[in-house]
Amino acid sequence: MFSLKRLVLPFLLLSPGLGLADQLPSALLDSIYPPSATRGGKIDLTVKGKFLEGANLLQFSNPSLKAFPKKDDAGEVVTNVFEVEIPGDLAIGRYSVSVGGGKFGLSNEKSFIVNDLPEISLGEVADSMDSAKEIKLGHTVVGYPKASRYGWVRLSLKPGQTVVVESEDHHTDSRFSPCLAVFDGEGRKLASSTRTGFLVFTPKADGEYFIRLHDFLFKGGEDYLFRVTVSVRPRIRFVNPPLVRIGGVQKVVVFGWNLPGGL
Repeated sequence: MFSLKRLVLPFLLLSPGLGLADQLPSALLDSIYPPSATRGGKIDLTVKGKFLEGANLLQFSNPSLKAFPKKDDAGEVVTNVFEVEIPGDLAIGRYSVSVGGGKFGLSNEKSFIVNDLPEISLGEVADSMDSAKEIKLGHTVVGYPKASRYGWVRLSLKPGQTVVVESEDHHTDSRFSPCLAVFDGEGRKLASSTRTGFLVFTPKADGEYFIRLHDFLFKGGEDYLFRVTVSVRPRIRFVNPPLVRIGGVQKVVVFGWNLPGGL
């Protein structure tokens, strides 16, 4: 006597496989570079991923961010590169972006940061003090270290400045776990931090200083992108008390660095 289970079960096992074979892949966005830009400016943004053939648009969570396929001098479209315009009055912060327009539809989202400071894009950062590229105070530097190597940048500072070095890679989709250190021109370490994302130091002399960056596990490449801002802007450490009662008036003391009034 035939069993109904023996007849139906093989069909059920085969049916999902047949359905999956008929499905088309979806556009997959792995990374964007650079992951950020200064408001009021323009950048060339490169997308990387799978099944992006024919992609000709970037879709941002804020429609005021405009993007167009980049063209070379001959008028030909540069594959997977877009010119992005950032409005000057756009609020700073994180936005999302997807790539689409190709035969595989709209991709997943990645984070895109709008900054109010000038940005310096370095790509793969120098792996020695001697070859470190110069950056400027009040700028955000974007790049990535080589695997198993330190990354280095240099800048000129004046004595008495309270300099805040802050890693902002957590705002992007990077895997970078920041380790930061500052050295003087003689190679002496002046300050360091591990995985806190920021450090503060005050130069004692006019001269050239070096910032060393690396991932906590010394991994590198484009998946370990960093965004590091070096400035003398205010940086809040904590407030006391940390909460207040609704409808009341209460004094709150703010602690940190470079705060108005010298707090």
